[in-house]
Amino acid sequence: MFFLKKKDNTLSENKIIFFLHGYGSNAENILSILEMFQSKRPQYHYCALQAPHFWPHDKFGFQWFPLPDIEGKGIIEGLKSSGGQLNQQINMVLNEHGIIPDNAIIAGFSQGGMMSLNCLYGDVKYAGIMSYSGGFFEYGKPLQNIPSLLIHGDQDQVVRIEQHLKSVQDLAMYSINFEQHVIFGLDHSIDMSGILKGIEFIDKIFIEL
Repeated sequence: MFFLKKKDNTLSENKIIFFLHGYGSNAENILSILEMFQSKRPQYHYCALQAPHFWPHDKFGFQWFPLPDIEGKGIIEGLKSSGGQLNQQINMVLNEHGIIPDNAIIAGFSQGGMMSLNCLYGDVKYAGIMSYSGGFFEYGKPLQNIPSLLIHGDQDQVVRIEQHLKSVQDLAMYSINFEQHVIFGLDHSIDMSGILKGIEFIDKIFIEL
């Protein structure tokens, strides 16, 4: 886990953006993404969380849950089993820094994005959710209606655009408050236009609090 303390202390209230890395990656690998956000909005804390399970293909890699095959079967089971561990990590950071869930946004990339959107099935209502190249995997009516942002590249060959479109359809079916952006020409990655869309979303969420 890596914690980037806010650089601008003009806000009296602490607010935080958590970021969850993708399958086979680690928290350190997404520090550069957090630093981009921090350079634009230094008044917030940022925290990169690390998945609890080692990735068997690389000693430096971690996973939120194992994927049985390349088609991603078993994702829903993995999301259900790993949600509690994620909440424990988040709660530990919130308690340590005196931050309430209403002042926390949960973001993630790829498998981390799936985990962030799965917070809709959790017991805690956070301020917002951001998913980059991830997806919402539906298994019943969500327990929470948390404002959510989904960003996906139309050239993504890892989590294909079809998964994004299905996520949008399923979220709409349950009347979840969300917005979505497809970035044309983008593969399985985060670019500056996605960062800026995320900044707009953060501004909207935290200004409305």
